[in-house]
Amino acid sequence: MTDSTKGAGAATRASVSVAVTGSGGAFCAGADLSRLKGIADPVERQKAFTATRGQRTTRLRDALNKLETLEQVTIAAINGFAVGGGWHMAMCCDFRFAAPEAQFWLPELDLGNPINAAAYARLARAVGVMRAREFVMTCNHYTAQELMGYGILTRVVPKEHLMAEVRAFADKLLSKNADGLALAKAMALSLELSMRPRLKIMPPKGFLSEY
Repeated sequence: MTDSTKGAGAATRASVSVAVTGSGGAFCAGADLSRLKGIADPVERQKAFTATRGQRTTRLRDALNKLETLEQVTIAAINGFAVGGGWHMAMCCDFRFAAPEAQFWLPELDLGNPINAAAYARLARAVGVMRAREFVMTCNHYTAQELMGYGILTRVVPKEHLMAEVRAFADKLLSKNADGLALAKAMALSLELSMRPRLKIMPPKGFLSEY
């Protein structure tokens, strides 16, 4: 799912721009929900989803934290559905390009638990707390154009030109001083992480302690 492009000349870790994209019709469809097929009762569906959620969430959280804190500049090329963890993955990238066909939604609350505090904070930093509440609490579907209007996306680009546009943007970044680019990212990330509070309330019974 990653494509790395190095600039001309001596390349350092800071001079590598990383593009993250998906294959087929989805950027990332989130958790594997195949075990929920055939379970019609919503309570039983929630139980099946949450049964292994603790271990799965920890792995996903660690992976997303590593992506977010990479020294390299990261660009999400969102070519299709970005669902749950897929949307969270896009939020961990420094820039987000999407095709008009891309759709975004957060199904976690319908499946038993809301997203964790770190993922909530990423959304709130981008669009404000009220809009983040809407994304999380309604589980509504959103188009790329809607999210562009909310300031979550950098560009909406026709699908056939998406990767070319991402590469052109990466080349522009790679023409900059590598150390300066890394420092600019580090400062932005430091500001963002300082805006991520720890949850100061006890989660309701049955919810995971990581919230």
